[in-house]
Amino acid sequence: MRWIMARERRRAFCADRGPAPCGTRTRAAGFCVFNDCGVVIEALRQRHELATIAYVDIDAHHGDGVFYAYEADPGVIIADLHESGETLYPGTAVRRTGRDQALGTKLNVPLPAGAATRSSSRSGP
Repeated sequence: MRWIMARERRRAFCADRGPAPCGTRTRAAGFCVFNDCGVVIEALRQRHELATIAYVDIDAHHGDGVFYAYEADPGVIIADLHESGETLYPGTAVRRTGRDQALGTKLNVPLPAGAATRSSSRSGP
């Protein structure tokens, strides 16, 4: 966040397990004690006065701590692709698109277990 806001970098991608998008403002959840992603979103809003932030989560688990914290907030656009809650924590299998004034600013896509394996094993164009 600091590099991007200082214009030292144009984009960031975090591929480690450091970010913890399941924790909430008031409690730990799953393996997430803190919600690092939510902290960055709030820092961008408060320190840098950003009105709109896009958050993309491609972790196997639904980033429910971020998703539900900002579900009604139109200033945080979310795309969350994750394995369905039928087989993996935290258990979401509902396609949600936000609520109230933020309706349509969220994309929650629970994929069936093994979806990547199934699609990559297809033959042909």
